[in-house]
Amino acid sequence: MSISKRCGKTTPGFRVNKKVGTLYIASAQAEDSGSYACVANTTGQPLEVSSRAYLTVKKKLRFSPAPEDHRLELSFESTIECKAEAETRPAITWLKDGREQFPTHVSQDKGVLYFHGVRKSDAGYYTCIAVSERQGIINATITVEVVELKNIRLMIITRCRRIVVDDDERNDDDDDENYNDDDKYGNDGDDGSDEKPKFQVLPRNTTAYEGRRVMLHCVAIGDPKPSVWWDKNGEANTWDLARFEMLGNGTLLISKVFMEDKGRYGCTANNTAGLQRYEAYLDVASAAEYEKTIKQEDSFNMMKTVIIAVCSAGAYLALVIGLTAFCSYRLLMQRRNRKAFSPITLRWTGVPFRWGEHILHRNRETGTMSLARL
Repeated sequence: MSISKRCGKTTPGFRVNKKVGTLYIASAQAEDSGSYACVANTTGQPLEVSSRAYLTVKKKLRFSPAPEDHRLELSFESTIECKAEAETRPAITWLKDGREQFPTHVSQDKGVLYFHGVRKSDAGYYTCIAVSERQGIINATITVEVVELKNIRLMIITRCRRIVVDDDERNDDDDDENYNDDDKYGNDGDDGSDEKPKFQVLPRNTTAYEGRRVMLHCVAIGDPKPSVWWDKNGEANTWDLARFEMLGNGTLLISKVFMEDKGRYGCTANNTAGLQRYEAYLDVASAAEYEKTIKQEDSFNMMKTVIIAVCSAGAYLALVIGLTAFCSYRLLMQRRNRKAFSPITLRWTGVPFRWGEHILHRNRETGTMSLARL
């Protein structure tokens, strides 16, 4: 029994267990993809070939080759290249000392760093990041040293070039501190139609409770519209699709949180103009802590209800007392005014009449009228 591939023989590194007819591939490569068939060879009998099966080998996201430390010659033109492979072409970007921003004499394009006249300040740690929308993100950090050649002939060249570089440094001191994305990507300040992704809503450190749902927000804009994807602890293919869902605006929804969901979640926005990434930590508390928190909130809400009820009752009582006091005061003043009134005696000259709030009463015996308040 043997295994055939595309009507030919298998390559070295393949092993066939003839007893059970199993094919073992020690280290599968992309070129191992193809159509396979099992061939049975019995002495004195014609060959029997099984129906074919197609093997697909997916490329793993990896650096090819891995980035290595570099030594750059002072004042010379230099480049550092970072290559990666995956199922689909990954997006590659460089960081220096954890920052994606570079001075004006350094630019990057498609994974290549260009140094237009190396300076001593270019020494440091450089990180290459490769991002695949389907396979996640990988990174590698290298050390870059800047060396000055001691050869006399090269020193003369170096000094001549340093004159130009030093003159540029004096003219570009402010530019080194305040550079823009056009310089960083080697566009020499030209206006382009592409806009690098920007976060409108950043992920935040969040505490979730076991068994409950949680949402990690991440909203990005750019031109063209950036694609957004999430990773957990640097890996993007570990999601339980029954619980994890990415909404249309980039928000990650976890319908039911488990304790193992605790970790660092990264949101990456990428388009043709560049890449942006931000991380937030998700902490998961146990269900018992959730119940305890709910009880504490219920107790606090009950206390607030009691306080509001007591304050309302007190305000109502104060209003009743105030209204009672006002009415009593008004009645008292009316009584005082009545007692202080003195009747007016007038000579009767005609028919009794009413004068405002007063009325005239006639005394038949004396023939006089007395004025009294109604």
